Amino acid sequence: MMRRPTVSRVVHSPARRAFLRRSAPKVHELKASARTVHRGFFDASLKPVLTIDSGDIVKLETATGNPRLFRALGVPKEKIPRAV
Repeated sequence: MMRRPTVSRVVHSPARRAFLRRSAPKVHELKASARTVHRGFFDASLKPVLTIDSGDIVKLETATGNPRLFRALGVPKEKIPRAV
């Protein structure tokens, strides 16, 4: 019976470790708030609220409507984000 070799530890060179750190995408989370939400239309004069690198991942929290609409639909007040 032939045994397969096992690797108990992988050692990377400093250059390889730097490459691996760079190649792993960073995950950003952008919450809906008064600072991050603009209602009505896209406006190129607004400053970006988040800058990312190519390949990064962004998780967006979205908000729609007016808080009165949520209340009218029966959403409990404590469940309605304050920033909406």
